[in-house]
Amino acid sequence: MGNKLEEIILKYSLLIHNDGVSTYNSGNSSSAPDVTLSTGILKYGKFHWSVIYDDLRSPHDPILIEIGTRIKSERKVVINWRDFVWQLYEESTSKHLSSLCEKWITVNSDDVELIASELSDCIKLSVDAVATKKVISDHSRPWINSVISEQLKLLRNTKRKCRLRKSPANVALLCKVQKDTVEIIRKAKEEWWLSECQSLIHAPEKQKWKIIDRLTNQSQASGLQPIKRIENGETVYVFGDDDIIHELQNHHICKNEYCSNYDHSDSHLLSLIANFTQSAKAGFGSSIMNAEITDTEVTRTFSKGSDTPGPDGISSSLIDKADRELMHLCLKFLWNKAWMQGCFPKLWKQENRVVIPKPGKDDYNECSSYRTISITPCIGKCFEYITSQRLASVLYSHNFDPYQFAYLRNRSCTQAAMLVVEKIQQSLIRGNKAGAIFFDFSDAFGSVNRNRLLYKIANDFGITGKLFLHIQSFLNDRSARIKMCGITGDWIDSVFGTSAGTSLGPLLFIVHIHDIPKCIFPSLLMMLFLFQLILI
Repeated sequence: MGNKLEEIILKYSLLIHNDGVSTYNSGNSSSAPDVTLSTGILKYGKFHWSVIYDDLRSPHDPILIEIGTRIKSERKVVINWRDFVWQLYEESTSKHLSSLCEKWITVNSDDVELIASELSDCIKLSVDAVATKKVISDHSRPWINSVISEQLKLLRNTKRKCRLRKSPANVALLCKVQKDTVEIIRKAKEEWWLSECQSLIHAPEKQKWKIIDRLTNQSQASGLQPIKRIENGETVYVFGDDDIIHELQNHHICKNEYCSNYDHSDSHLLSLIANFTQSAKAGFGSSIMNAEITDTEVTRTFSKGSDTPGPDGISSSLIDKADRELMHLCLKFLWNKAWMQGCFPKLWKQENRVVIPKPGKDDYNECSSYRTISITPCIGKCFEYITSQRLASVLYSHNFDPYQFAYLRNRSCTQAAMLVVEKIQQSLIRGNKAGAIFFDFSDAFGSVNRNRLLYKIANDFGITGKLFLHIQSFLNDRSARIKMCGITGDWIDSVFGTSAGTSLGPLLFIVHIHDIPKCIFPSLLMMLFLFQLILI
């Protein structure tokens, strides 16, 4: 048999994947009679062969074959937010923020990047002073407690004992331990589920959807599918995580397919922007474009952010639940420094691009079947909120597009839908034919040319002064990285788009497309809702 197998392997150039580990265990006897062979499979990615120590009621052990980059399950030490004592955190921030304020007043530095970094470090220091830690892995679940952990240890030991000697007594004991383990986990999961349902009663509105998401396992969606690309005129699939991240970076951040459509060296456009920048630095513009940030504006930013932390690891709760008076003073000091310099700190322009599958796609092997949401630092998003409010005030003063229903005060998707129905009904009542054409902007936020956007902001709406400089700084020198399935890509420059997921990005996008109706038949009713255009 051995000679025949060797002959077949040599004849068809087969690869042997066994690594010498035994695949057959019976009593004190172990051997490796199971041979795994393949041909051509390596072109689909890295190949990993291993034996799983599980109970199949057979002396043969199961064999696991993995194609692509193998992710090792690692234990991580994280903060135990469930038992985090916010009162102690507030006291800790009172001490550290007070020292930071004194330092800023004494030194009086104009280095905004340094000041922003010091505030972030101060918040992290306050957290570390009071937080407890816990160890988690890829298999951690919120309902697993110490009782379950001990039961799982017992199950592993029983499996190991049964594996070495599969006597009737050992097999019976394993079955009993398995049954008890399943029952303990089922009860713990049910108790956790009921407690989460009970918390819905008193939870704030913005927290309810997160709880529902956890209860319905929406976050446990399947990972990305292999991505296909063209190589030498042929379609090939990439399976490795590093290769998939690279393809997604090229599509969603580098925008390789858009580079040929945009000319960043347009000398006339750059000259106009340079003139607008010079005028802005000269202090032109209304008071709302240049005035210092007020206490009222700072106060309104609290409780506006998300509990999802950006690349700096700071959530909005750490801002909101710190010593309010001192945090208010620090934010006002920092934001006014940045505002008066027309600067948006680079630390706040870093984006974690989270990959989300678009629903209803037939083929998830295309990069275009996924969208990305930018997760940015919460301190920067609160700063963006102030800018967006001032920008919106300027737009309202110019009677901004009455048929734009997204991201504007007192306008909504419901109004847009009602207007569509009303116009169609009016046409039908008059005995006319009525129809609607729906347009969808492909990769709406991500494909915006930032130079053209800056030109429209200044030329079409007369925005100048500190407001223009702030928006210009917000758009320039951005960096992003892809995050998916627990893997994070490298930082790369982001030169396109207005970043979906930021506070200011959506408002800048509707400014960018405000002139679309002027280019289409003026006799039709045109409506815009974010990145959808409707003609009736």
